[in-house]
Amino acid sequence: MFKFIENIEAGEIVIENETGLPDENQSALNSQNPVSTVIIDAVAPETAPEGFTLIWLDSEGPLEPGRFPADALPSIIRDVAENVAEVYQVDAGIVFMACLAAISGAIGKSVTVKGGVNGRTTPCNLYMIAGAPSGYGKSGVVKVVTPLLEASKQMKQQHSRAELLTEKTQLENRQKKLLKSDSTGDSIKETLEKTIKRLEEIDGLLTYPPTYHVGEITGAAL
Repeated sequence: MFKFIENIEAGEIVIENETGLPDENQSALNSQNPVSTVIIDAVAPETAPEGFTLIWLDSEGPLEPGRFPADALPSIIRDVAENVAEVYQVDAGIVFMACLAAISGAIGKSVTVKGGVNGRTTPCNLYMIAGAPSGYGKSGVVKVVTPLLEASKQMKQQHSRAELLTEKTQLENRQKKLLKSDSTGDSIKETLEKTIKRLEEIDGLLTYPPTYHVGEITGAAL
C-alpha cells in the first residue's frame, strides 16, 4: 500500500485525477476536497506525480486513526456531540459513536439494505465498540443513549415473560375449544386466525424480547 502526500505546509493531502487512480476511486475525489489520508491498494508507479511525495506503508503495521468525519453528519448531531465532549472533556469522536449508536437503535429494522452479491436483506443496525482508558469518561458519554435504554426498559416491562406465558396458556385453551367446536362460520374462522397469529407473536417475544439495544455481538442478538 502507498499514499501520496502533497508537499504543502498544512500537510493536507489532495489526489489529482492525473495520478491515474482506478475508476472506482476517481468519483470519490472529483470534488478535490482535501482529505486527511488516502490509502490506495494498487500497484505503485515508479515515481510520484509532480508535487507529491510517495510514502510506502508497512501493510502489517498499525495505521494511525484519522479524524472522525463529523462534517458528514447533520448539524444537530454535531452540536450534541461537541457539547457533550466539551462537558465531559473527552474526544468528540467517541461521542459521535454514541450518537450513531442511538440513531441506529432508534430506527431499528425499519431501514434495510440488500446485498449486491448474495441478495441478503440486512437491517442498518450498528454495533459500536468505543475503546478508551479506564477513567476517561465513557460513562458520561453513554448518557447520550439513555433515552433508548429507558425506552427499552419500559418496553420490557410491557412485555413481561410471566404475563406473556399466562396469555399464551389462555390463547392455547381458546384455540383447543375453537378447534373442537362444531361451528364453521366466518366468525369462528376469523377468531381462530387471530388467536394463532397472536400465539406466533408471543413465541417471538419470548424468544427475542423487544429492545432498542443489545449488549451481545452474536448473530442472533444482532
